[in-house]
Amino acid sequence: MNVAGPIRSRPLPLSADGKDTGMSVGSSSSNDVDMYLDVPSFELSLDEFEEYALARLKVLRKIEEMKTRNLPPETFRTQLDASIKANLTSTQQKHKTKLDVASHFILRAAYCRTEDL
Repeated sequence: MNVAGPIRSRPLPLSADGKDTGMSVGSSSSNDVDMYLDVPSFELSLDEFEEYALARLKVLRKIEEMKTRNLPPETFRTQLDASIKANLTSTQQKHKTKLDVASHFILRAAYCRTEDL
C-alpha cells in the first residue's frame, strides 16, 4: 500500500511570545513524536500498516490519559518518553524513522474530518 499523498507546508513552531523557536517542524529528536512536512513514498504491507497505526494510537491514548490526570510536567514527560520507547522505538534507525513517519500519516488520514487532511 502506498502512503504517498500531497505535500503541505506548515509554519514553524513559535514560542508563547510569538518568536521563532529555532526548531523546524520536521526536525527529529530521539524521543519526540515528530510532525512531518514530506509525505512518505514507501510501500507498507497491510500488517505493517495495522501495526504502525496501533503503535502510534497507544502513544496518543497515553497522552490523553495523562492529560486527564493533570500530571506535573516532569512526570508527564517521563511517562510520555516511556510510552514512546515502548511503542514507537526500533533497534534500527531506518525502521524507527519509517515507523514514526508512516504511523503519523496513517492516523492523520484515519482521523481527518475533511478531504483536505
